[in-house]
Amino acid sequence: MSKPARSGGGADDPSPTREKLHLKPQVVRIEVLGDEKVGKTSLICSLVSRHFSEKVPSVLLNVQIPAEESDENVIISITDTSSRVSDLMRVTNASKRSDAILLVYDLTRPETFQRLRRWLDFIAKNKEIPVVLVANKVDINAVTPTTDGPYASQVRNLVNTYPVRDQQLQVLGCIGLAAVAFGLTQFCVFGEQFVVSEVECSAKNFTQVAQAFFLAQKAVLYPVAPLYNEKKRQLQPKCLKAIKRTFRLYNRDRSGILSREELNEYQYDCFGVRLLGTEIDTLMEYLSSEVPSGVAPDRNGLFVEGFIYLWWLFIDRNRPESGWQVLRSLGYNNDLHLEIPPERIQLSPYEEDQATQLTGQAVDFLTNLFRQFDANKDNNIAEDEVEAIFSICEDEAAPWHTCSAISSPLLYETTLVDGKPTLSLPVWLACWSFVAQENPQKLLETLFYLGYNDKLFPAIEFVKSVLLKSPFLGMDAWSRSLTRKVNKIERNVVSCYIFGSPESGKEHFVHTFIGQIDALLVDDDQFIVRAIGAVPDRDSTKYLFITEALSDDEIELKADVLVLVMNPLDESSKMFVEELDKQLPAAIPRVVISYKPEVQDEAETETKAEEGGDEEELAKEETLGDFSIDATLKQYTTSIKCHEARSVQEEAAQLIVATALR
Repeated sequence: MSKPARSGGGADDPSPTREKLHLKPQVVRIEVLGDEKVGKTSLICSLVSRHFSEKVPSVLLNVQIPAEESDENVIISITDTSSRVSDLMRVTNASKRSDAILLVYDLTRPETFQRLRRWLDFIAKNKEIPVVLVANKVDINAVTPTTDGPYASQVRNLVNTYPVRDQQLQVLGCIGLAAVAFGLTQFCVFGEQFVVSEVECSAKNFTQVAQAFFLAQKAVLYPVAPLYNEKKRQLQPKCLKAIKRTFRLYNRDRSGILSREELNEYQYDCFGVRLLGTEIDTLMEYLSSEVPSGVAPDRNGLFVEGFIYLWWLFIDRNRPESGWQVLRSLGYNNDLHLEIPPERIQLSPYEEDQATQLTGQAVDFLTNLFRQFDANKDNNIAEDEVEAIFSICEDEAAPWHTCSAISSPLLYETTLVDGKPTLSLPVWLACWSFVAQENPQKLLETLFYLGYNDKLFPAIEFVKSVLLKSPFLGMDAWSRSLTRKVNKIERNVVSCYIFGSPESGKEHFVHTFIGQIDALLVDDDQFIVRAIGAVPDRDSTKYLFITEALSDDEIELKADVLVLVMNPLDESSKMFVEELDKQLPAAIPRVVISYKPEVQDEAETETKAEEGGDEEELAKEETLGDFSIDATLKQYTTSIKCHEARSVQEEAAQLIVATALR
């Protein structure tokens, strides 16, 4: 199969093609149960050899039909069973290993039907599994029940006892008596049970024997329950999510419309054939009449609503195999869980002095994704648009909320647009850069869901960090100092650890850094302040991650720069910084910040004014205070005075980054 074209067509195109995942052929294990002499063994022999013998073994050994002899390219493993009480444990174990069960009874012996309830109870206790009821020996001129006879009522009661949904047992097929009783000639739904078309088996004449096993196989390979709720005639939530993801993967130009060309690529990738132009015209005409909002103007493609309706139509008309063919090609299992190949989320070996960050192709992919969901094209995306992006992932939360073992939330700057908090593109990329460094496996997993093909374009790269672990105890600081002289930090995320006394205002400083000056501060010792933001650095952008330390080892291993915050109006906070500066590792650069929250400054001025203070006297006190602060800061190598929000977001942030990178 030729590779579908990528938008742009260049070798460095960051919009990867959808990778097709080939699942291994399945093994469908079918167990044949029923009373003695109902013809279980004869049914298996007739299927395999197309020959009927009056003399067959009491129980056959396990029979396997190879994949090349199956239309579905699956191995069929059939287990015959004994009806003797002494073999009950063996039968139980076989049931637990099976994927489907043929429950056989004899049309000429009504008592075998009466004992079906016992068999169904036995199956229900062992495993939730699809069951096909098989009426054998139709070739014998037996009197079969009619739709209005008392026996038909028993069949109806039996099937109603074992509903399909939310119960332990699935009666997917009722071949023979149940079908006769209900007078069905095609697949239909009765209440909450599956009842298939009228089929009566004869092992002797080979009548409908293959059909019985096919129904069991189909129930395993193409289960309807994960896709569709027959009672409500609605797609299941997991199925709906998988369909939306499929649409997203094939909408390669990210227009929100699956064009005719993209629809044909989908058709060819999943089913191996392309549609003719006239066939697409017919499809668009039909969908326009059924779901007008799902078809693009001039019938040039489908919106996601039209694509979803197309899936619903196939499944509602008993064509679940079409949906499963697509889902399995994309890597979904029977529970609609996306099985990501292990090699796609395994990291290559890397050195201790290296860290992970996004590659240029991954940044381009995420930038294009941002612009796709930026509905009003103002370079901001609202929270509901962020939710829409991750709605196709198994974990629908943004990865920066779940990638860390620390429960405290990651803070970042949001801007109110039309009364809604939004993320700018730099903040969006900052959050992703945090995930790349904090949990690269989570990054790869999320990108896989979003359609990024890491095999074609690696999403992460390894860059130099700052610490080379010394083999000698107590030499970490020396090793780190030497490393800093030899190598500069190459990664784009700068890890900053912040310190300060409770009176220092460090939490307020962090909130000011992300533009949340009026944010409600959490007074909780268990709450770890963590924030990330974009900071311009010469001709590039760095992402400053500010956090509190949980241990001394964490500082040694991860800190690029330390920030010590003092409140110029609080002597205890100054003393705290002075003592801490002596204790922290000398090899790690640091910035001492005199921080005076604007709200605190305004409150103090208002208080003094209310007390009748003279304006000149107040100005003189402020000048003397500034001299005192300047004198305090001079004793530190790198320091800055931040008494307004702008200086935190600009001068202080840039100084912290520059200090880490110098």
